[in-house]
Amino acid sequence: QNIFKILRTDPNRVLSLSLSITTADSAQFTANMSFQYNMNSLDKCLDSMDPIEKMYDGILADVRSFGDTVTSDQLRAGEQVAVMDRLVSLETYPLLCLAAKAAGFVIDSARVTGLSYCATLQRQANDEQHYAARLRSELAGKKQRREILELEAEERRLKIEQDAELEQRQAEIRAKLEEESHELKEAALERKLALNKREIEAKREAMKGEDAATIQFLTALNNMGVDMTAFMCTAGGMKVASSVLSQAASLQKGKRKEEHTIKGEMNVPKIKTKDNSVDIAWSST
Repeated sequence: QNIFKILRTDPNRVLSLSLSITTADSAQFTANMSFQYNMNSLDKCLDSMDPIEKMYDGILADVRSFGDTVTSDQLRAGEQVAVMDRLVSLETYPLLCLAAKAAGFVIDSARVTGLSYCATLQRQANDEQHYAARLRSELAGKKQRREILELEAEERRLKIEQDAELEQRQAEIRAKLEEESHELKEAALERKLALNKREIEAKREAMKGEDAATIQFLTALNNMGVDMTAFMCTAGGMKVASSVLSQAASLQKGKRKEEHTIKGEMNVPKIKTKDNSVDIAWSST
């Protein structure tokens, strides 16, 4: 029985492979790849013996060269995207492209459908992910605590400012009340002074009236020829004039200082007028 192999030549054919790659530090991972290709020369294809096998050999050689430029740290760290970008670049597969061209094919594109790590590399990747997650959690917790401390500090600052503002307002209110109280006291003092002034003026007017009566009385005595000095210096004269002099406010102070009480006086000299026509006599009481 004859064995036939059919090589399809329709455009946009896809070659799917699982490629085992060893890194520069001997870690292993598997890349699931899909290569899209098409035929551009039937004659070259017919002249080539098993072109798919030649392209496969070219891919294996290319991924060995690629693995020598990659480390396990790049696969575990955040450089996975850069590794995958290199896997989908046709510049990574020069031998594949050369074998395809020799067989009358063109490689259009490469695509990564998945990555899988060996057990050791996967464990390291998981540990690193856990550590990264824990670190992110601690950083988030520290950030949250810092934000809380900042909020508390801001609240304390605002409270200090509010207390200072309140104290300033209270001081302003106290100053205003003191000023108003001072003004009220001044107004009350002015009213009291004005009232005292009116009372003094009223008393002064009353004293003028009382003094006028006293002056009239003393003038009458003087017109009668009474020796006023002798008259006013005796107790008898003060007694006779007491009913009139008691109304003279201006003489009250002098009266209190000069008045003497004469007790047991039996022989009181007489006061005569200048022309000896009037005698005023009194006896002791």
